[in-house]
Amino acid sequence: MNGGPEQSLAARAAASSAAWAHACEAATLFAIDPGLGGVALHSPAGPVRDRWLARLREILPSKTPIRRAPLGVPDDRLLGGLDLPATLRAGRPVAQRGLLAEADGGIVILAMAERLTGSAAARIAHALDTGEIRLEREGLARRDRARVGVVALDEGQGEDERPPEALLDRLAFHIDLTDISHRDLYETFSRDVVLAARLRLATIPADNDSIAALVTVAARLGVASPRAPLFALRAARAACALRGGLAIEAEDVAVAARFVLAPRATMAPSSEPEPEDRQEAAPDTPPPGPSDGEAPAPDQMNRDTPEDQAPPDLTDIILAAVATAIPAGLLAQIAAAKASRAKSERSGKAGAKATTGKRGRPIGARPGQLREGRLALIDTLRAAAPWQRLRRTYEKEGATTRVIVQPEDFRIKRFKQRRETSAIFVVDASGSAAMPMYWASIWSRAFFRRPVGKSKGPTNKCFSPNSPPP
Repeated sequence: MNGGPEQSLAARAAASSAAWAHACEAATLFAIDPGLGGVALHSPAGPVRDRWLARLREILPSKTPIRRAPLGVPDDRLLGGLDLPATLRAGRPVAQRGLLAEADGGIVILAMAERLTGSAAARIAHALDTGEIRLEREGLARRDRARVGVVALDEGQGEDERPPEALLDRLAFHIDLTDISHRDLYETFSRDVVLAARLRLATIPADNDSIAALVTVAARLGVASPRAPLFALRAARAACALRGGLAIEAEDVAVAARFVLAPRATMAPSSEPEPEDRQEAAPDTPPPGPSDGEAPAPDQMNRDTPEDQAPPDLTDIILAAVATAIPAGLLAQIAAAKASRAKSERSGKAGAKATTGKRGRPIGARPGQLREGRLALIDTLRAAAPWQRLRRTYEKEGATTRVIVQPEDFRIKRFKQRRETSAIFVVDASGSAAMPMYWASIWSRAFFRRPVGKSKGPTNKCFSPNSPPP
């Protein structure tokens, strides 16, 4: 009787420790091969998430640039743009590098990624795909290298609060730290192990059997993205380099499928049925054997020994590993979330977001007139700065204007807020429904009406259905 709670606590601690080991191994594989894109880290703010981020910094090579992108980071800070003070001093456009270009060869940490806008996610996804930033605006035209990995911090509480799909599709690992206790944190691989694995990574080939198995398993799991098998192959090479191997083996492919394909599964893993012609023979039909008095052939003596049986298929090994990695109830949650989203799309636009120029959360600026909204001063000066030298040549003699601003330079702040909604109550006022509702309101008013100066209890007045209303 006393062993039940203790066993439950022990099982919970073992699951928490295994989840922490899984998260640390994902960080190690990402540190070995930054081409895996990054990690979507679902976890609330706390010591567990901070320790995981610190662990990632510890195993990365020294002097690896790490930048943190806050929520609502503007495009000129994310991608780069016009350096306003330098431009005003020089009288010509001067560019500044963006946050993605500053993190070239390193990591970008996205805070509150579940609230990331679609436009910002598209810009980050383009940097992950091409490894560079193309800047062609505000009188500038330049390219900066931006070979970065992304750690998207997801603090969403439900299925609807998650990072944009365009970003999640480009991050190989989807890790959940929600159920991990800070008491179960421990050290795993060291930086020296990661650096040695990085050196071995380039020498590990990708064989056709592993590629075919990963593509087959992705199809059976309902993974539609073509990036998932590619990420799984890179993760298998990283796992092989981590254990010191020279070629990808079945355990490396199973590890990669457990990390990359299992979180993306949309259907239960199942093996394909065997063809009918390969089914076993009937039990009453004896197998062919030697006639009486003849010795059995050497190849028939050990035909059914375990050593001569066909080895298990690589696809079956991967499916078994994925089946153990898929959390219980995950597929049911995915189906329920899809049904909920479909229902919400069919319903009205209650609480839909609308762009306005008056109030709400700032989402940038646009060209416009002052009567249309609030002036974005910095954006206005940034639009006027590249033209100062040309405009000063036409300035009147003796003018002391430091910055010449014209109406086409005005930028108006843009805000986003939820639209107001209205509730509509439909009442059946036909004769069969109106009379009971009328007398119900009469009786409720009479029962709860209290005379002035009397006790607070209900009155004893009674009304018949034929009496006039009080």
